Amino acid sequence: MPVILPNVPNTVRIIHQGLLQGIPFVNTMHLQAAGVFSDNGLQALATACHNAYFNAFIPQLNTATSLQSTTVVNLTSRTSGFGTDDTIHTGTVSVTAAPANSVAYCISWTILDRYRGGHPRMYLPGASTNDFTNGRTLTTTKQTALSSAASGYLTSLAGITVEAQTWVPVCVRYFSQHQLLVSPLIRPITDAVVHSRIDSMRRRTGRETG
Repeated sequence: MPVILPNVPNTVRIIHQGLLQGIPFVNTMHLQAAGVFSDNGLQALATACHNAYFNAFIPQLNTATSLQSTTVVNLTSRTSGFGTDDTIHTGTVSVTAAPANSVAYCISWTILDRYRGGHPRMYLPGASTNDFTNGRTLTTTKQTALSSAASGYLTSLAGITVEAQTWVPVCVRYFSQHQLLVSPLIRPITDAVVHSRIDSMRRRTGRETG
């Protein structure tokens, strides 16, 4: 049975959608502000978030990767609005032999909260074998570049001024001790960490065909 998540006042979910060799991928983030969001404001916010992802991460991804759209959804109520920017941007890193689609760069978002499991992360697609050493770790150069890109993404989100408001990148915790919370916990994201180990997301290889 699907779980109906509670509303999250003054918060939007950012949904970055793209394609990797024709297989869809999704990266999500949340932002919180103090006031009411108009429909025009949500549209402008979608464009600002789209540009933040594009400028930070697209230069790190291979040419088989494309950002297709960014949608921001107002989580204040089930009837709240949304905005979308569907400008397509393609990765710029040329590779002679790309790794499997399941290979991913992992960005861990830092929050001031200690608990087991479910910490906020973003798994970027579109890797290059040139960025790996020993078949399991990132080169120092790539690790540094991804860390800078992640920090730049956070800075861009925090610098958005749509609706004349301050927007704070946050983590939304819907569950605690395996229980659905009536009022989700909102935790500001304070930093980004990129570890050296290569990560994976198996669903990015698509469904079984045989």
